[in-house]
Formats: sequence, structure tokens, C-alpha cells
Amino acid sequence: MARVLIEIGEGQIVRNLLENDLLELLTDAGAEVRLVTPGARVPRFVERHGQPGVTLRDLPIGRRSRGEQYEFALSQLLLRRGQRRLQRSLHRRLGVRLALAQSPEAERLVVEWKPDVVVGTHLSQVYSRGMIAAARVRGIPTLGNLNS
Repeated sequence: MARVLIEIGEGQIVRNLLENDLLELLTDAGAEVRLVTPGARVPRFVERHGQPGVTLRDLPIGRRSRGEQYEFALSQLLLRRGQRRLQRSLHRRLGVRLALAQSPEAERLVVEWKPDVVVGTHLSQVYSRGMIAAARVRGIPTLGNLNS
């Protein structure tokens, strides 16, 4: 049975993914899903999206550290200048470490649950960055979305 860890931090993503039967598709295929979302604190949300094979969980949301803000701004500058290789190197060497330091709860969740894949629906937010970083460090495949 595959273990799928999905982060959903915003309402539009809930509509786009969950209201289009993503959880049913995954669980019908035999996957065990852990959905990390602030919606886990809302009884009506849990009632609507909780089902056999799906566990809902919330994580504390922090703000980007100053180091993460600088890394993000420098990454954006490098990308605008066509320096993708340099930007990736910066992220691998510094960005991942900063994301892990900012999200110890997300890292702990990945370590304890051991998912087969981690899905982040908004990679530019702190909520998703820590889980994706923790998965990548451990060689777990990731799928992410950059909202613009």
C-alpha cells in the first residue's frame, strides 16, 4: 500500500483537488493518504473530507525566516537572469537547510510516517517547503506546484 503525504494550505487548492475526488481516486487505488492542512482544525472540513484511508493533520505554520527571505529573493534574481543552475545549487546548499530548520514538525512527520511520495501544493509557502525539503533529503519522491 502506497503512502501519500499531501499538503494543502489554501482554499482554492481544496476546491481544485479535493472537490474533484482526488482522495477517492487515491484510496480506491489502495493508497493510504495523510492530508496536512489547516482544515484539520475545522470539524465540518474533517467531516467532509475525512474517510477511510485518509488521515487529516494540521501543522503549526511559521513565517519565513530572514535567511529564507534572502535565499528566496536571491533565487528569484538568479532565475530572472537565466542562472537556473546557480539558483538550484543555492537552493540545495542553503534553501533546503533553512526550510528544515524552519519546519521541525514537518520534518518529524516525514521521518515518522515514511511516505512513498510527498505532494506540496504551494511550494513558495513555509507550510509546504519544510515537508518537501525533508522528503528530498531522505530520497522520497516529491511533487510540487508553484502558484503564481
